[in-house]
Amino acid sequence: MFVSVICSLFGRSPSFVSRDTTKNIDSNRSFYLGIVGAVWAVASALGPVLGGVFAEDLNWRWCFYINLPIVSFSIILLYFTLHLHNPRTPFLKGMYSIDWLGIFTILAATILFLVGLQTGGTRSWSEPMVIVLLVLGGLAYLLFPLTQWYEDTHGGSPIMPLRIFHDRSNSSALAVCAFDALIFNSVAYFVPLYFQIVAAKGPLTTGVLMLALAIPLTIVSFTSGFVIEKTGRFMDWLQCGLVVNMVGIAAMASLTPSSSLAKSIGFLIIMGAGFGPTFHAPLIALQTRITEKDMAVGTATFGFVRMLFGAVGLVIGQVIFQALMRPQLPAILAAGVPAKLARQLAGGEAVSLINAVALLDSAQKAVVRSGFMSALRGAFICYAVVAALGVAASLGIKRVTLKRDTSGGSAGDAVAVRVVDVESSRGEKGASAGTEK
Repeated sequence: MFVSVICSLFGRSPSFVSRDTTKNIDSNRSFYLGIVGAVWAVASALGPVLGGVFAEDLNWRWCFYINLPIVSFSIILLYFTLHLHNPRTPFLKGMYSIDWLGIFTILAATILFLVGLQTGGTRSWSEPMVIVLLVLGGLAYLLFPLTQWYEDTHGGSPIMPLRIFHDRSNSSALAVCAFDALIFNSVAYFVPLYFQIVAAKGPLTTGVLMLALAIPLTIVSFTSGFVIEKTGRFMDWLQCGLVVNMVGIAAMASLTPSSSLAKSIGFLIIMGAGFGPTFHAPLIALQTRITEKDMAVGTATFGFVRMLFGAVGLVIGQVIFQALMRPQLPAILAAGVPAKLARQLAGGEAVSLINAVALLDSAQKAVVRSGFMSALRGAFICYAVVAALGVAASLGIKRVTLKRDTSGGSAGDAVAVRVVDVESSRGEKGASAGTEK
């Protein structure tokens, strides 16, 4: 458990660094955020499938071994190419300035809450351990804003300043980020499960099929970033992506064990196109409404919200899946499936039992696949509702247009970005959102 927590913490650091780096690129920020979003999305979509291939054909340890050469190359590349301003703060002074109270509070809240949800999905919700974990996690979440208020009022540096949430547009952008992360991580987990259990495809075939999600996602993410950088209109892309996403996820709920591959691939293409602009557009919306002083913590807050709700969404989906699989247990047992395997399937161990399901006879497989699809359908319906909430949350984001300001600068000067408020004054000049250098 401790090692998993450490890996989850530091495994997300590259995404924070990349977003924090792009915040300083004023003139082409939208384009570069589109690139970052596309790379991150493709890796998140294909990573679990590659892990399945390693586990089946090599050894599960290769899921960790493969990181060594990749991370080593990345570190070398960053060392020679990434040059950031470093004020050389003394070590002790830097350690003292860190919001340790806020960090430990939010970590404790997240670990307690997620473990409580996961435990409740496999055991009874009335068990004392489950209740204690959820209650303590909830109390820690309630305590976290107080720690941020204390840090802010006592001259500290809160990791998530409450002033960011005072603006309706900022809160709405972070809500959209949360709903989008909740959906994407879950889709990346449950869609391969559908292909391998319900559609009876192998890991390699599943990986190829997942390209139907990754390729349009990459294309739309690049395209939307480029167009936003040229036109400054990010809200149109964001809301269109959210609606398309909702349609694609709702369509996944209509699949059956006998559905054709063309149908499922078509739905994946729709979802991929919807996810494309939703990775970076909410961050652009957030960065247009916060001051330069809060740019770093605002970007880090965005990354943390995406990380947290990505994990929460996956746990919620597993809980729903397990709850809907339990009613299928009598039919699975009646088909002659071994009792131990049936209980494991209903207990949420589907990913580790793919090979065992493949050894069942055709009649048993049909019952298991039908039960799986019923449980997956409930999860997809839940995520479609979450996608609708994301569409509703986007209505609270201030509709502005980014304008590139090239006036008054020399040839070597950086381009500033102005924000024009579309809602209140379409013809007025906006306030500067970038720092002219």
